[in-house]
Amino acid sequence: MAVTTPSSLPAVGTQVNPPGIKIFSCNGVRTSKQKAIVHACMISYAFGGREVTVFHNPTSSWDLISPSNSEAERQRNLAADLAVHIHNFITDQQEAGIDDNDIRILVFAHSHGAVVTESSLTTLEETDREKVDVYTFGGATMIANNLANRVFNYVHKDDRIANIGNFFSNDNLMLITAKRILYKANENGENLLGAIYEQAKIDTFWKLQPINWEGDKKSRYQAIFKQKSQAALESDSFFLERLQIYLTYFNTHTIFLQSPPEVGSASTSAHTSGNENSWLKNGIQLATSLGVELLKNHHFASYARITWHIAGFYPQAPDN
Repeated sequence: MAVTTPSSLPAVGTQVNPPGIKIFSCNGVRTSKQKAIVHACMISYAFGGREVTVFHNPTSSWDLISPSNSEAERQRNLAADLAVHIHNFITDQQEAGIDDNDIRILVFAHSHGAVVTESSLTTLEETDREKVDVYTFGGATMIANNLANRVFNYVHKDDRIANIGNFFSNDNLMLITAKRILYKANENGENLLGAIYEQAKIDTFWKLQPINWEGDKKSRYQAIFKQKSQAALESDSFFLERLQIYLTYFNTHTIFLQSPPEVGSASTSAHTSGNENSWLKNGIQLATSLGVELLKNHHFASYARITWHIAGFYPQAPDN
């Protein structure tokens, strides 16, 4: 990794971390530096006031859809900057005589912050990555296990913003399907393998629907779903392909499906007088309602309680 001069980063927290320990917070899109600091304070509070370094991700919604080469370069530089901070801390601790086994960097990434973190990890040497623990919340990508010492991806069942982000980030499996599998496994009393099997069977059902029965699709459909032949299902090439995709995905990614805390619904009602501009007001009200619905299970505060659970993983964190 080419080491450059890193940016200067603010930090929150009143308690110094033990030697060898550093905590980063990386926010999602449309997050001001002030709000990013608030998110870091939530993490610090869960860790008994430990210092949390704020890696502010200034990406806007427009930046995500901008086709310009300059924006792509800015995203690469952002990830490289985080990588430099991680690498430099590890080097500083090693030079200070801290044993490699006692060096641990925690990265908390929300929404698009997971994309920045993932890109950053890919630029680090394995000897650095094995000292990093990553926790994502509503990530716009699900980070693979092999990119760090520990990777836990947390996502709310109804986090639709994360669904959209992963639609563009993942080539093999949209998050919405992974969540469906996890929901069946967790809520319906099935084990994960059983839920994966059922999802692959559902995929096969839709693949062989009689909308376009070219080739051998009709005979396969009849054998599997009319005659209910288990042998026909478990020898079907499409079923086996989907089964392998899902098994590989869950073997390489650790995802925890969460239920968001109960919160009161935000009021989006608007008073209208007669018919004056009612169509416009109703349109604004509808757009506002949709925005609130999309964001209520995605914002960082809805995930903050999980950081208290994570703090318990680390003996350096005091009892809270």
